[in-house]
Amino acid sequence: MDATIILIVLGAGSVLAVLLWQIRQVLDQVPEVVASWRRARQAVQRTTDEDC
Repeated sequence: MDATIILIVLGAGSVLAVLLWQIRQVLDQVPEVVASWRRARQAVQRTTDEDC
């Protein structure tokens, strides 16, 4: 019984570590996504301004 509890705790800890690592990877990409979005928006605005 004790071994089962230990394995459950270790398994849950491993899952939590992987989950936190994935969240960190996503959050690290947020500034790049925002910058890319702004560049794309500016490019569209420049194209729209040239058409007028």
